[in-house]
Amino acid sequence: MHQRAWSKFITADVLDDAVSIGAAIDGVVDKVNCEIGAIVRIDQVCATIDARAYQLLAERAKANLTTANRWVEKATDQFARARVSYERSLGRSTAAPAMERTQKVFEQRQREVVQAEVAANLARAALRTAQSDLQHTSILAPIDGTIINRTVEVGQTVAARRTEPLFRVVANPSVVKINLTFDARDANKLYVGESVLLNLESEQDSAFLGEVTQISLAKRVISLENYDIVITVRDPSARLQRGMSAMIRIAPAASRPERCLAGNNAH
Repeated sequence: MHQRAWSKFITADVLDDAVSIGAAIDGVVDKVNCEIGAIVRIDQVCATIDARAYQLLAERAKANLTTANRWVEKATDQFARARVSYERSLGRSTAAPAMERTQKVFEQRQREVVQAEVAANLARAALRTAQSDLQHTSILAPIDGTIINRTVEVGQTVAARRTEPLFRVVANPSVVKINLTFDARDANKLYVGESVLLNLESEQDSAFLGEVTQISLAKRVISLENYDIVITVRDPSARLQRGMSAMIRIAPAASRPERCLAGNNAH
């Protein structure tokens, strides 16, 4: 038994699956390595920020940590000697004023150890921050894919708080996913794995062949159920721009056995 042919006009959203690449620190871009259309690998350097100031900060932080560690060593050694003197004074008859002085020195050396260790911990954290900032002067591709947009130029000042991405990359620029919302009656006409034809209302003479890759319950409005339908489409000509909304006509690509939404077709 075959279903009667059907088609439907509906507003569809082209999902924006592009990954944004931005700057994690402020600075001036001194090199751009990735152009639009470039194929990139994960962690490939797409641009660099002038690292000289960050290199100096990292070297200074490293020197500060070295100084702080020496202070810890010195304070620890002085505390050890003060403790020996204090313990000796407890083990023998010592005049009260002398014992009090020995105890005060011991307690002072103990406080100095704590202060030195706090300073060393702060210096260690500052070095980690400086080294992280230095690493972030390299702006890396987060995934394997193709650069589809670039807004950065050499000499441009960038900021970590900037919301506009410097680059956008997609895993496969010739494949897009389209999201549609159907009520249960219309969703029941589709099944996962089915081939469908899509026509843009503005381009009725051209068609896209897609495959239903997901059917999931979106929301229930009173007693009505709506389903989100995701259709994966090959679009080498890039007519379906990521993030766009358009009125499209959807129809099955060929006759197929009647299916129902129930069971393992719903995801």
